[in-house]
Amino acid sequence: MAVAEHVRIIKQGSSSWNAWRDEYPEILPDLSGSDLFRIALNQANLGDTNLSGSNLADANLSNSNIENADFSGSNMLAADLEYVAGENANFSGANMERIDLSDARVPRANFSGANIAGAEMDALKAQGANFSGANLENVRLNHSDLSGANLTGANLQGANFRSSNLEGADLSGANLSRTDLRLANLSLVNMTAVDTSTANMG
Repeated sequence: MAVAEHVRIIKQGSSSWNAWRDEYPEILPDLSGSDLFRIALNQANLGDTNLSGSNLADANLSNSNIENADFSGSNMLAADLEYVAGENANFSGANMERIDLSDARVPRANFSGANIAGAEMDALKAQGANFSGANLENVRLNHSDLSGANLTGANLQGANFRSSNLEGADLSGANLSRTDLRLANLSLVNMTAVDTSTANMG
């Protein structure tokens, strides 16, 4: 459950929030379950923050630090996370439909079971990230780095990985119907139990 004082400060915007984080670096903020619909938090320090189960639909978190933050089970519909730094962030089970994660850096982040359908994720840096069981239908991931990523059982129907690096990724059991893999680096990729008959392998 969110701490009321933390919610009050975050709703004052990034400047007030960042100043508070600088003054009290030992506090791990708890915003879990809070309603932050359409909040503007670009360039915010959200590292190590608990935002699980929160409503961040249409929120602007672009250029923010979200390293080790917990967004599990949250509603992030159409949120803007361009250029975020989110190593080890947890998005498991979140609704991320139509989110913008273009140019984001999220190595080893957890997207397992998340709904990311229709998202813009070009130039994403997600080395070693976990997308197992996630819905990435019609996602744009052009020129992205998903080397070593776990995509087991993921729905990649209609997803675009053109010119992306998937070296060493695990796609076993994934749905590759109409997936665009042209010019992608598929070296050492595990495609066990994958039907590539309708995928565009270039």
